[in-house]
Amino acid sequence: MEGITYETKKDIEEQEYVRTLLQMVWGWQLVPLHKYHHFDFVALGKDNEVLGYVEFKRRKGNHDQYDDIFLSANKREGLVTIRKPVRFVTRWDDAIIWTRLTLDMFDKTYWFSRNSRETPEEVAKIPIDNFERLDVE
Repeated sequence: MEGITYETKKDIEEQEYVRTLLQMVWGWQLVPLHKYHHFDFVALGKDNEVLGYVEFKRRKGNHDQYDDIFLSANKREGLVTIRKPVRFVTRWDDAIIWTRLTLDMFDKTYWFSRNSRETPEEVAKIPIDNFERLDVE
């Protein structure tokens, strides 16, 4: 079953803002991928060498408000298939944080739905302590 997408124009603008920041801080070229790719961006280095991928999510509230961040277990397939480093970036109201996704983050999963409009799906719970704050100063 196909997941429902609730992406608005504001979501796309916010994603573009964070993409620009990440490019400045990490020094990579981040190229948006099509909507149904495993991840949101491919990270390119010199001569268009693929360095890895980036998954981006926007969450409401402050980053330390929750113990975990949920991420679709479908991302596990992308990690196995692509076999390149993947950074998971989350923008909160008070911070942008990131972690490197690893297969062991998907060892234990849960059946979850954020709200009644959404079809439940298998998710991984990634501890907020695994993330570090993006230094944009």
